[in-house]
Amino acid sequence: MASKGTNRHEFCPYELAWAGAPNKAGLTHLYSECAGKGVCDRETGQCECFGGFEGKGCGRQSCPDDCSGHGTCEFQNELTFGTVWGDYYDGSAYGFRGLGNGATIPAADASWDADRARACVCDGGWSGINCASRMCASGNDVMDLRANTGVAANAQVQTITLISGGVDGGKTAAADAPTDFNGKSFALTFTSKMNETFTTVPVQMESGNIGTLATNESTASDYNSYECGRRGKCDYDTGLCSCFEGYTGESCTSLTALI
Repeated sequence: MASKGTNRHEFCPYELAWAGAPNKAGLTHLYSECAGKGVCDRETGQCECFGGFEGKGCGRQSCPDDCSGHGTCEFQNELTFGTVWGDYYDGSAYGFRGLGNGATIPAADASWDADRARACVCDGGWSGINCASRMCASGNDVMDLRANTGVAANAQVQTITLISGGVDGGKTAAADAPTDFNGKSFALTFTSKMNETFTTVPVQMESGNIGTLATNESTASDYNSYECGRRGKCDYDTGLCSCFEGYTGESCTSLTALI
């Protein structure tokens, strides 16, 4: 008597669908096998994810080209405001006080894909969605004009504020405890326009001196800084500026001739 064989029909993991038709209540992103971004192998019960998706049930995005080896792949709820140069505390919210030292997450992200969608955060000197492009030097546009050249040009000034926490960490105003800073030192960490991070040597506080840990632009500069000084093109393969005719320098900020 011949024995009967057993046909196995495996199911694959279900995850929130990246896209799909709504149900009768109008709800979307319902649970779907392989999140709707892969094909289930019925013999193994494993999802074979389409390009750009990975993980159990194809439930998370992969980063383009694995960030080309020049960055890290971060989830949406890990991305920060103030990661790149130019973002600084503007006085509008207490949560922005930490900018310039590792950036900050302004608020919790409760989006359905907050812990599923991902993007590259590039290392210093690299940019682009896959961190494959080198950054070029930036500088002032040498042909920029000011309304009144009879007065000295303003350079940007940022004011740093150190806020005392007191012995229990509960104080919020700098004037609460001036002596908390006596004999203490601190260091500043900042990010350059090339997205490179630097930390100063320790700065010793003198008796009676109070600064503030917020940063704000107290004096705006008369000039803005542009990639290749706005007088050249960036070669994203080499990170070098190709200056237009009549301009030279690392960031094309020097004239070679007056016409």
